[in-house]
Amino acid sequence: MKKYLFLALGVAALTSCSSDEVTELNQGNEIKFSVVADNDSRAADVYCNNNPMTSFKVYASANESETFINGDEYVGTEINTAWTNNEGTDRFWPETASLDFYAVVNAEASIPSNWTSQATPTVAFTTNTTVGSQLDFLYAVSDNKTKTNNASAPVLLNFRHALSQIEFMAKNDNPNLRVVVEGVKVGKYYQVGTYTLPYANTETNFVSHDQTDTHTHAVGSWAITETTLKDYIVEGLNVEVNNSETKGLTLSLKSETDADAVYTNSMLLLPSENNAGKTTAWTPNADETDYDGTYLGVKCKIYNVVETGVVSETALLHDGWAIIPVSFEWEQGKKYIYTFNFTNGGNGGYEDDPEKPEPVLVPIQLQLTVDDFQKGENYTNTMTTQTQQTVNP
Repeated sequence: MKKYLFLALGVAALTSCSSDEVTELNQGNEIKFSVVADNDSRAADVYCNNNPMTSFKVYASANESETFINGDEYVGTEINTAWTNNEGTDRFWPETASLDFYAVVNAEASIPSNWTSQATPTVAFTTNTTVGSQLDFLYAVSDNKTKTNNASAPVLLNFRHALSQIEFMAKNDNPNLRVVVEGVKVGKYYQVGTYTLPYANTETNFVSHDQTDTHTHAVGSWAITETTLKDYIVEGLNVEVNNSETKGLTLSLKSETDADAVYTNSMLLLPSENNAGKTTAWTPNADETDYDGTYLGVKCKIYNVVETGVVSETALLHDGWAIIPVSFEWEQGKKYIYTFNFTNGGNGGYEDDPEKPEPVLVPIQLQLTVDDFQKGENYTNTMTTQTQQTVNP
């Protein structure tokens, strides 16, 4: 008897990118900014030193007591060059006051009503449920800067990622299955939160080009402000995984070490650290009318392989979503890769119906009985005796 299982595996890696030494660019008293960003896998709206943002907004307090800059937009395209104030006016260093700078990308910040000690701006952030339109929310903090110590060069803003990045892959090491993946989703997850920027400086730029190092650093904090739960879905995929292959689903990745991967549908979601460290996985229960926790989904077609090269195309084993209960423990600034492994063992996940959590793949089981020998008709045979004559030579 053979069984099949979708096994979801999570791999976390904090990613970073190195910064070259900042060149001294400004000899006057105008406030200038130089930008670097922690590394992340490159995508259209995921930023790092090799793929910088084109603008950011700056907020600053003077002596932790009053607002000095409130949302000026700065623009540019190059890492380690001075970026330009896009508000039509320059900002200049005060003679003696100490400035704390806060910057955000793809967000608007609210400054504290009172700049007391360690008060920082906050950002109300809503995750786009259309994965292809999600934005990478970044932040930077550079505090305790003065004209005396910092006017001769741009203020370094090292941006860090406030969200978690989620990727999906698929592997099929079961020779009895042909699998075509058509979609993936994260189910029943948060959408709206408020981020409080850290008081600590973010000037350290992490070096982890191979994306294997992990780092512990001061970060801001998330708080869920709405409990509405959403599904985040990517469809339109047509990825066939067979013969123990591992393929990317939300990226054009042929293997885990493919350096030329182009991430096209990676998800940028709120970290789960705001819910006591992790979420609660959905519990399959026929008495429920909705999912009571988080899960992963994979939309796929699964065919039976009769023998090598022979697939029963007209006898689908499954066509649609398969739901796998999973709890999420995501930290900000980290990437998590989930691999759907089509392999032996288990029930294959569940049909996409919380009221009827039926297994996707039901193994064929054989139960043995054997008929007893039955009594046949009685026949009477008459034996005829023949006389055999022996002839002696």
